[in-house]
Order: sequence, then structure tokens, then C-alpha cells
Amino acid sequence: MTGGYAYILDLDRTLEEKLNYSYVILRKLKDSDEYEELRDLISRHTEFTGSPWGEEILKNFDTYTEMFYKIIPLEQCKRDEMGESDECESEEIRTEK
Repeated sequence: MTGGYAYILDLDRTLEEKLNYSYVILRKLKDSDEYEELRDLISRHTEFTGSPWGEEILKNFDTYTEMFYKIIPLEQCKRDEMGESDECESEEIRTEK
């Protein structure tokens, strides 16, 4: 990762065991802004690519959102020492293995 974050769909519920927690934190989506951003990203992807999988997720968005996680690089947390963002608050799922 290059300082951004990623939304990951964890269909098989194995994401937690696949991450390097020396570099990232993992957490569930936490507010309407994140759900809205995720929906917009999937909508744009589907519009540009015609993805049937994107259409499936959008059609059943409430079901799939519970399977999405946000992965945030620890480097991003370090840059926000003044509390401008709550990206790395205690809502994280896991920070080390």
C-alpha cells in the first residue's frame, strides 16, 4: 500500500489471518460516509466495467456491507498525530498478530 486505504470484501472470512499487522490495521466500516464512499466506488467500477459482480453487490448492498473491512496502513495513522482523523481509533479489529 502507498499510504491510502482499501476496502476489502471478505467472503470466506479469512482476511484476518492473511494480513501483515506490522503494516496495517483492520476494522469494519463505521459510519455512513464510509458506506456511501464504498457504494460510490463500486457503482463507478460497475459503470465503467459492466461488472456483473459489482451489480450483484449493489443489488444486495446491505448484505455485502457486513463482509467489507477497511484496511489502513499504520503509516497513515502516524501522519495524523494531531487527531485530525479517527482512522486509527480503537474500532480496529486487529493491529498485531
